[in-house]
Amino acid sequence: MIPSLILDPQADDSVLDIAAAPGSKTTQIATLMKNKGEIIANDISRTRLFKLKANLKQQHITNTKITNIPGERIWKKYPEYFDKVLVDAPCSMEGRFTTLDPDSYEDWTTKKVKELSRRQKFLLRSALTATRVGGIVVYSTCTLSPEENEEVIDWILEKEGDAIKVEEMKIPELKLCEGITGWGDKKYNPEVKKTSRIWPNNQMEGFFIAKIKKMRSTLTPELLRQLS
Repeated sequence: MIPSLILDPQADDSVLDIAAAPGSKTTQIATLMKNKGEIIANDISRTRLFKLKANLKQQHITNTKITNIPGERIWKKYPEYFDKVLVDAPCSMEGRFTTLDPDSYEDWTTKKVKELSRRQKFLLRSALTATRVGGIVVYSTCTLSPEENEEVIDWILEKEGDAIKVEEMKIPELKLCEGITGWGDKKYNPEVKKTSRIWPNNQMEGFFIAKIKKMRSTLTPELLRQLS
């Protein structure tokens, strides 16, 4: 539940949860907003959207609209619109692996990690394009692989340059380890150190979080042509 706390949504904010189903973080965000403001809860899976809708109803959430748009393209409908965006990205879930449950890692492959990394990069870029200047994007996964974590942030920093800024995070009484600056033969942008890792322990599953502030518009002439 940490990403929603880092996002810190306010009652008058417009918020996008780009991969929302089944909705635990959406309902947490709505609670932090006192069920005010505006939330767009999006997911590509129609089946998972039924669970999202049920959770919103159970929690009496009324400030949320559900959409079923590929996250990579949602910026086209909402260009530079949101105050805050959560990208709790689909991932390989390595932070939840346990030797006591072989099913938890049965489907893991290096190929899957690479495929997810590519998707995560485009989800994050879409999220940033849908965020207004001065807005905040929180990127998170429940996995440990650098390809899905620091590499994704390194990639977006290379693509967007000084249009974005990685911000440091603190949560009282919770130890956050800084992001790693390289993996294998790859070296990452030093700003990646401002991201945070939670290593699996007796209290927490493994997790990764990054907080990004949008400093200037990322709507390039090429992107604007796609909107016309």
